[in-house]
Amino acid sequence: MNICVLAFVVSEILAPRFRASVSYDEIRSDRSRSFEIQSQLAAQYFRQNTLEYSFKRDSRLFDSGFEGTDYIHRLSHISPLHSYLYLEAAVSLSPSPTFSPQRKYELDPHLTAFNQSDFGLGLNLSQYRNENVLNLKPSWRFEYSETWVFNLKTEVSLHPENTFNVQESVIFSPSTRWEHRLYAGQGKSYEGDQLTPSFYTLSFSSKRTLNAVWSLLGSMSYYDSDLRAEWRFGAQLESRF
Repeated sequence: MNICVLAFVVSEILAPRFRASVSYDEIRSDRSRSFEIQSQLAAQYFRQNTLEYSFKRDSRLFDSGFEGTDYIHRLSHISPLHSYLYLEAAVSLSPSPTFSPQRKYELDPHLTAFNQSDFGLGLNLSQYRNENVLNLKPSWRFEYSETWVFNLKTEVSLHPENTFNVQESVIFSPSTRWEHRLYAGQGKSYEGDQLTPSFYTLSFSSKRTLNAVWSLLGSMSYYDSDLRAEWRFGAQLESRF
């Protein structure tokens, strides 16, 4: 019996399940044109612990002629602590940022209930060159059925300015091969240098599972605020093995 248990533990640790993806987003606004390329690699191992690394290149070209590119590394881990409790933690680093935080720390405990609801209380600290930004991010996820899932997320900026916004999304999965997501958000956000624009945003994405290994996602969104208006178009290719 002990040998069987040991063999199971070793197999879980030494034979993790992987997920890899690459995505491209193009953003066009009334002030700039930019694109983002991001690659991710995640490994799920013993008792659904998940370790993920991502790398993003964010390039922006403004109408004024200014151009900047940020390279962002992010490492995150999901740790199941109990059958109804798990913890997400992440750290991001941008070596020579133009508009991104140099460092970002995220801590997000989650409480699940009845296998339907998920309550989160995220705390984020972003360290820019000239200031630190502290945000609180409560969230709620409700799985009404295998077909319908509802999400509600809020963001409260605690320092240096007090702002509040809310984002809602609905996930519709008519089959095991298709997943559609409709997203809306509104409120105020802190964008640095004492700027707290009011905004609203709408987005739609559709994911097609091609087979047991590959899936493809396409998305589009519109964002409008006191500072800018922009369209975003994106695509992502994902593999599980």
